[in-house]
Amino acid sequence: MKNSLFLILLTTISSFAQELISDPHFKLGLDVLHPQSGQSQGSIGWSNESPVWECGQWSSQSSLIDITPTQPADGLYEWSNADKVVRMGPGADQYDLYLGVNSDSEYDGVYRQNGQPWPHLLVQQRLSPPGTAGPGCPPLSEPAALNFQVQARLDSAHIIKKSGYNSSIHAAQFLIYFTVQNLNRSSTGFGKIIWLGVPVYDDRYPMPAKYVAHDDGTSTLIYTIAYRDAAAKSVQDGEWVAFHVDLLPYAIEALQAAWDRGYLQESHDLADYKIGGMNMGWEAPGLSYTAMMTRGLSLQATAKTKVDRKGEQTPKAFRLYPNVPNPFNPSTTIVYETAKRTVVNLSVFDLSGRRVAQLVNGEQTAGRHEMIWSADGLPGGVYVLSVHAGRESLSRRILLLK
Repeated sequence: MKNSLFLILLTTISSFAQELISDPHFKLGLDVLHPQSGQSQGSIGWSNESPVWECGQWSSQSSLIDITPTQPADGLYEWSNADKVVRMGPGADQYDLYLGVNSDSEYDGVYRQNGQPWPHLLVQQRLSPPGTAGPGCPPLSEPAALNFQVQARLDSAHIIKKSGYNSSIHAAQFLIYFTVQNLNRSSTGFGKIIWLGVPVYDDRYPMPAKYVAHDDGTSTLIYTIAYRDAAAKSVQDGEWVAFHVDLLPYAIEALQAAWDRGYLQESHDLADYKIGGMNMGWEAPGLSYTAMMTRGLSLQATAKTKVDRKGEQTPKAFRLYPNVPNPFNPSTTIVYETAKRTVVNLSVFDLSGRRVAQLVNGEQTAGRHEMIWSADGLPGGVYVLSVHAGRESLSRRILLLK
């Protein structure tokens, strides 16, 4: 009886977590993309099923396609040339994936100049529709947590530092990036992204600090969390390192940073945003040979318990809750509920009636909606928060302290 109860409890607990990454052990191989065009060149692997992972080899002078794999060990396959190497296999027991880049070969021993492209070797997949093989990430307003984990071990890090080396443009990095993306088709910002990064290796720093900056390549924001927020020791020591972090609060922080800097202004509603996709691998802009092993990749969306969801059933009425905090400086959280799918307009006005911010203007589903508004650039004082849902409207006075 006790065993039966334990199994029921275990099943119930497990049901709260949904794995978002498809083929986390790379058993279906990789779809190899052309280094310049990004078009599929075919797949590498041993399975008859189609890969869900893509292999990006951006700005490389060579490709992994049409390479006859070798078998360095039972159940392990290797695809390699002078510029890069990928290892994986159905019988690999030490790691799931091995990625190595020889940028000294890529550049023929000559440092790239600032502004020139650099070679990448990474794997990527969509995590939310459109285009995903998995269940898709829930809107960021819904889960209790987004628990990410992976183990990594640095196998090689030969960094060439000779005349002409500049650490700001020649550092080798192994990074994991997620897109925080507006995936509400009714929003004018549909499809827009920012990058949420987890640093694994940077040849300049044992444990890199948080990094927030504009990304010239994609004209959006990069928000990379501090290494210490995900792992307790450096991979530069050459040992296996376990990375584990709840990405949900960092995704919300990244959105707040983006809104504060003028990105993603079409929507400040967390319900519009999901983790859209991910990539993992090397950026090698210097002269180096670097290789990383990874295993145990996972991203699980943990649902709120019944206690968490108390009061979160489909609302019976249109409501605008008090913003928190109030007074505030410079940000406050706005929560409202709609009883049916309808067009919503949420704006902030000053006391003269001038609109100073439009936070929502489009169709939304029934339910609870939560967003963060930052009043940077506005003078302190009383403002009016006004929300229209169909033919109904509500308003509240809010106080900005400066």
